[in-house]
Amino acid sequence: SPKRKRHHFKEMCWGDAISGGELGCEALPPNTKNAFREHFCRRCRERGVSVPVSRVRIPVGVDSAVIRNRKTGGVWNEPTRTSHMPAFRVVNQTADCTGAKLVVLRDESPVPLPGLAELSNFGDRVDFQISRTLVPVVPLLFSFAHSAVPLPLASHSSATDTASLLDGPASPYTGRSSTGSP
Repeated sequence: SPKRKRHHFKEMCWGDAISGGELGCEALPPNTKNAFREHFCRRCRERGVSVPVSRVRIPVGVDSAVIRNRKTGGVWNEPTRTSHMPAFRVVNQTADCTGAKLVVLRDESPVPLPGLAELSNFGDRVDFQISRTLVPVVPLLFSFAHSAVPLPLASHSSATDTASLLDGPASPYTGRSSTGSP
């Protein structure tokens, strides 16, 4: 019988990359469909991925809309010369998602990042399901944001502008902002 050709796959499963290389997923065939789900191995699509909470942030404040994925062809939005951001991926951002838009950092950040709040009172890890984006198994609301961390993306001179950074949008669950005021 003829010998089978071996295929040498080169694409890394994005689930393995996002989890910090903890999963040991097998390489994937080249993705020709370019659908988000196709960048993940079958194991990750079925079981999801888990990320340390120390690498997950919630965009907050008036400038948080500028934090979005760029079409780079890879899992991470790499730093640019004009950006303050380390490598990251925005998730839970599509119209059919519930809860806050989230940012997953490739590496832990030893310093607070402008426009991003750390999670508090959540646990050690955030588990995600694979859909059109990564969707947290437990929806993360603005109430999980640690409000002492957000810094402005741009310099804000007035106390009113700085105070507005601490107020997330009203939660559909409580009707209150992240600071607890109506």
